[in-house]
Amino acid sequence: MKSISTQYNASMTLALACLVLSHYPLKEQNNTVLVIESFAGNDPAMYIGLPVLGLVISIVISMHMIKSLWNRTFVNLCNWKVINLAESYAIILFFAIFVFISQ
Repeated sequence: MKSISTQYNASMTLALACLVLSHYPLKEQNNTVLVIESFAGNDPAMYIGLPVLGLVISIVISMHMIKSLWNRTFVNLCNWKVINLAESYAIILFFAIFVFISQ
């Protein structure tokens, strides 16, 4: 069984940084203009493509992070089973439901 190490924590921190940066084009600047407007210009395909690309990248990174954290933490602590990427995606969907309902 794999365990959590300093190298593992550093790689997960890097993955979290990539996840945050993948949401960067949708963040507001000081003058309340979306950053995506500076990337996309007047191209409507870019206004659709960049958020979709960011969403896909975020989901893939989240799936791998949840799977890795689950398999290294809960399997050892609670003696639960190892999960795969499909199950980690289901966990994302489970919590996403609560996030969107609460807004």
